[in-house]
Amino acid sequence: DVFSELQDSVPPWETDRVKRIVQQSLMDSQGLTIEDVFESFDEVLGSASIGQVHKAKLTPEFGGETVAVKVMHPNAETRFRNDFKIFRTLCKVALPGWDPILRELEMQMMTEFDYTNEGQNLLQVGKNMAKSPYANKVKVPYPMLDLCSKN
Repeated sequence: DVFSELQDSVPPWETDRVKRIVQQSLMDSQGLTIEDVFESFDEVLGSASIGQVHKAKLTPEFGGETVAVKVMHPNAETRFRNDFKIFRTLCKVALPGWDPILRELEMQMMTEFDYTNEGQNLLQVGKNMAKSPYANKVKVPYPMLDLCSKN
Protein backbone atom coordinates (compact mmCIF):
# COMPACT_ATOMS: atom_id res chain seq x y z
CA ASP A 1 0.00 0.00 0.00
CA VAL A 2 2.83 2.41 0.80
CA PHE A 3 4.52 1.83 -2.58
CA SER A 4 1.27 2.19 -4.54
CA GLU A 5 0.65 5.49 -2.77
CA LEU A 6 4.12 6.72 -3.76
CA GLN A 7 3.62 5.56 -7.34
CA ASP A 8 0.29 7.38 -7.57
CA SER A 9 1.66 10.57 -6.00
CA VAL A 10 4.10 11.64 -8.71
CA PRO A 11 3.22 15.26 -9.48
CA PRO A 12 2.77 16.03 -13.18
CA TRP A 13 4.96 18.49 -15.02
CA GLU A 14 3.37 21.72 -16.25
CA THR A 15 1.50 21.29 -19.53
CA ASP A 16 3.52 24.08 -21.19
CA ARG A 17 6.76 22.28 -20.38
CA VAL A 18 5.40 19.01 -21.77
CA LYS A 19 4.15 20.78 -24.90
CA ARG A 20 7.70 22.02 -25.54
CA ILE A 21 8.96 18.42 -25.31
CA VAL A 22 6.27 17.25 -27.75
CA GLN A 23 6.98 20.20 -30.08
CA GLN A 24 10.68 19.37 -30.20
CA SER A 25 10.02 15.67 -30.76
CA LEU A 26 7.54 16.32 -33.59
CA MET A 27 9.89 18.82 -35.24
CA ASP A 28 12.91 16.49 -34.98
CA SER A 29 11.13 13.34 -36.16
CA GLN A 30 8.47 14.64 -38.56
CA GLY A 31 9.21 18.30 -39.31
CA LEU A 32 5.81 19.17 -37.79
CA THR A 33 4.66 21.68 -35.19
CA ILE A 34 2.41 20.77 -32.32
CA GLU A 35 -0.34 22.87 -33.98
CA ASP A 36 -0.01 20.78 -37.16
CA VAL A 37 -0.89 17.65 -35.20
CA PHE A 38 -3.10 18.68 -32.26
CA GLU A 39 -6.18 20.90 -32.07
CA SER A 40 -5.91 20.72 -28.30
CA PHE A 41 -3.44 19.29 -25.84
CA ASP A 42 -4.67 19.52 -22.28
CA GLU A 43 -5.54 17.48 -19.29
CA VAL A 44 -2.98 15.26 -17.57
CA LEU A 45 -4.47 11.78 -17.38
CA GLY A 46 -1.62 10.27 -15.36
CA SER A 47 1.91 10.92 -14.20
CA ALA A 48 4.77 8.64 -13.18
CA SER A 49 8.52 8.90 -12.63
CA ILE A 50 9.34 8.21 -16.30
CA GLY A 51 6.71 10.46 -17.88
CA GLN A 52 3.08 11.39 -18.10
CA VAL A 53 0.02 11.02 -20.31
CA HIS A 54 -2.10 13.88 -21.66
CA LYS A 55 -5.48 13.98 -23.34
CA ALA A 56 -5.30 15.63 -26.75
CA LYS A 57 -7.38 16.06 -29.89
CA LEU A 58 -5.80 15.52 -33.29
CA THR A 59 -6.30 17.95 -36.14
CA PRO A 60 -8.60 16.77 -38.97
CA GLU A 61 -5.49 16.06 -41.08
CA PHE A 62 -4.52 13.38 -38.54
CA GLY A 63 -8.03 11.98 -38.05
CA GLY A 64 -9.56 14.43 -35.56
CA GLU A 65 -9.79 11.82 -32.79
CA THR A 66 -9.28 12.32 -29.08
CA VAL A 67 -6.08 10.53 -28.10
CA ALA A 68 -3.76 9.89 -25.19
CA VAL A 69 -0.24 11.25 -25.65
CA LYS A 70 2.53 9.65 -23.61
CA VAL A 71 5.51 11.94 -23.00
CA MET A 72 8.79 10.95 -21.35
CA HIS A 73 10.32 13.36 -18.87
CA PRO A 74 13.72 14.67 -20.01
CA ASN A 75 16.66 12.77 -18.51
CA ALA A 76 14.40 10.01 -17.14
CA GLU A 77 16.58 7.34 -18.75
CA THR A 78 19.81 8.87 -17.43
CA ARG A 79 18.38 9.19 -13.92
CA PHE A 80 17.25 5.56 -14.01
CA ARG A 81 20.64 4.33 -15.26
CA ASN A 82 22.43 6.23 -12.48
CA ASP A 83 20.03 5.01 -9.79
CA PHE A 84 20.27 1.43 -11.02
CA LYS A 85 24.08 1.60 -11.09
CA ILE A 86 24.08 2.60 -7.41
CA PHE A 87 21.54 -0.13 -6.64
CA ARG A 88 23.69 -2.79 -8.38
CA THR A 89 26.79 -1.62 -6.51
CA LEU A 90 24.99 -1.97 -3.18
CA CYS A 91 23.67 -5.39 -4.18
CA LYS A 92 27.16 -6.60 -5.14
CA VAL A 93 28.12 -6.12 -1.51
CA ALA A 94 24.92 -7.33 0.13
CA LEU A 95 23.76 -9.93 -2.42
CA PRO A 96 26.77 -10.90 -4.57
CA GLY A 97 25.03 -13.78 -6.35
CA TRP A 98 22.30 -11.53 -7.69
CA ASP A 99 24.33 -9.76 -10.38
CA PRO A 100 23.03 -11.87 -13.32
CA ILE A 101 19.45 -11.33 -12.15
CA LEU A 102 20.02 -7.59 -11.79
CA ARG A 103 21.58 -7.36 -15.27
CA GLU A 104 18.48 -9.04 -16.74
CA LEU A 105 16.17 -6.79 -14.73
CA GLU A 106 18.03 -3.71 -15.94
CA MET A 107 17.78 -4.84 -19.58
CA GLN A 108 14.04 -5.42 -19.23
CA MET A 109 13.47 -2.09 -17.48
CA MET A 110 15.42 -0.20 -20.16
CA THR A 111 12.75 -1.19 -22.69
CA GLU A 112 10.48 1.28 -20.86
CA PHE A 113 12.53 4.14 -22.30
CA ASP A 114 11.64 3.65 -25.95
CA TYR A 115 8.07 4.62 -26.80
CA THR A 116 8.54 3.63 -30.47
CA ASN A 117 9.30 0.09 -29.35
CA GLU A 118 6.33 0.24 -26.98
CA GLY A 119 4.12 1.25 -29.90
CA GLN A 120 5.30 -1.75 -31.93
CA ASN A 121 4.62 -4.01 -28.95
CA LEU A 122 1.11 -2.55 -28.59
CA LEU A 123 0.40 -3.41 -32.22
CA GLN A 124 1.48 -7.00 -31.61
CA VAL A 125 -0.57 -7.26 -28.41
CA GLY A 126 -3.58 -5.88 -30.30
CA LYS A 127 -3.19 -8.51 -33.03
CA ASN A 128 -2.84 -11.28 -30.46
CA MET A 129 -5.80 -10.02 -28.45
CA ALA A 130 -7.99 -9.91 -31.58
CA LYS A 131 -7.57 -13.70 -31.83
CA SER A 132 -8.34 -14.32 -28.17
CA PRO A 133 -11.69 -15.14 -26.53
CA TYR A 134 -11.33 -11.82 -24.68
CA ALA A 135 -11.17 -9.71 -27.83
CA ASN A 136 -14.52 -8.03 -27.15
CA LYS A 137 -13.70 -7.48 -23.46
CA VAL A 138 -10.22 -5.94 -23.64
CA LYS A 139 -9.35 -2.75 -25.51
CA VAL A 140 -5.71 -2.41 -26.52
CA PRO A 141 -4.69 1.15 -27.41
CA TYR A 142 -3.80 1.60 -31.07
CA PRO A 143 -0.54 3.55 -31.45
CA MET A 144 -0.12 6.07 -34.24
CA LEU A 145 3.38 4.95 -35.17
CA ASP A 146 3.89 7.83 -37.62
CA LEU A 147 3.71 10.19 -34.63
CA CYS A 148 5.66 8.02 -32.17
CA SER A 149 9.20 8.78 -31.15
CA LYS A 150 11.58 7.37 -28.58
CA ASN A 151 10.35 9.86 -25.99
